[in-house]
Amino acid sequence: MGIFNEFFKKEKPVFTGITRGVGGFGFGAGAATAVEVPFSATGGAKMESGGYVYHLFFNGFTSDNFVVDSGSTAITYVVVGGGGGGGNGLTGNNSNHHAGGGGGAGGYRTGTSTVSAGTYPVTCGTGGAGNDDPRSGPSPGFGAKGNDSTLGLSSPVVGSGGGAGENRSARNNGGKADVSPVMNGGSGGGAASSPTSNRPVGNTVASPDGISPTTQGFNGGRQSGDGSAAGGGGGAAGIGQNAPNDQTGGPGGNGAPTVFPGPGLYPLLPSPFSNGLGNAWKNALTANGLVGGGGGGGTSGSSDSSQDSGHAGPGGGGAGGGNPPGPGNNGTGPGDDAIGGTGGGGGGGASYSYGNGSGDGGDGAPGCIMIRYSA
Repeated sequence: MGIFNEFFKKEKPVFTGITRGVGGFGFGAGAATAVEVPFSATGGAKMESGGYVYHLFFNGFTSDNFVVDSGSTAITYVVVGGGGGGGNGLTGNNSNHHAGGGGGAGGYRTGTSTVSAGTYPVTCGTGGAGNDDPRSGPSPGFGAKGNDSTLGLSSPVVGSGGGAGENRSARNNGGKADVSPVMNGGSGGGAASSPTSNRPVGNTVASPDGISPTTQGFNGGRQSGDGSAAGGGGGAAGIGQNAPNDQTGGPGGNGAPTVFPGPGLYPLLPSPFSNGLGNAWKNALTANGLVGGGGGGGTSGSSDSSQDSGHAGPGGGGAGGGNPPGPGNNGTGPGDDAIGGTGGGGGGGASYSYGNGSGDGGDGAPGCIMIRYSA
């Protein structure tokens, strides 16, 4: 009975070229016989729900590839690069009331493709670190840029790493006055606080995969014009917002909706994935499957208790740092880390003075690759 069970599985037919003659199988004229070849694939966190099979790949939880063992089928894919790290609010010279820009989200790519038997390499980019000291790091004066994610289809799909948020020190202490290349990426990083308005922001760059459209995200936002609040990082579906005033950081840009709903998939994840990602991933994606939120800009106003740090971009971005002034905080606060597995940008930090607490930028989130096809 085993051969008949395999024969009658509901899978996509593949024509073998064999025809059925009068006396049985032969090479005479007659109707072609289709032999069912089941589609079978492995890789990542594999689960089935609502008539679809899902494969989710996250940096740190899997190092395997998407492998098609047999058959062929059409897939929908999402590729998100690692998010950029947030900028630091410290200047290193005891100047007060400064804030770092939010990190940009990793590049967002989605589309459809037909896959058949073979191995499709998967690389999920790591997120960029938020800057912990404005005087040091890979690029002093900035957070770290995120890293690329790649899905090796016949035409490889690339989500570029998100641009870094700018540190306040990029405006002081001999730092660069103009936008740095590390601020550019899948989505651009936000500008740090500055007494000069209309400073350059991080820009989105075209995906190197050349697949149309090559757009991956949006630009970052600017600082306020009077020195205490920073711009948000760009998101997969919206620009990083400008700081509306010196008391309020710019929100991170919006993430993009996908066909991978967090609440629907989270209960089905194998334990290494669900334990590592946690409810934060489920809640960040929401039922709309949001990914690629930008990091909020920090704020460090001196007297207005209504000040607010830049809100996290929906889809996994980190909120900006900075608390209303009061005993023990003086408007100082680190930016929040972005939510793992979303490619969100880290929040910008804020500081009242160099020796008074942490103004660290938040870390960008590792990116992800998601694949869906009909069960």
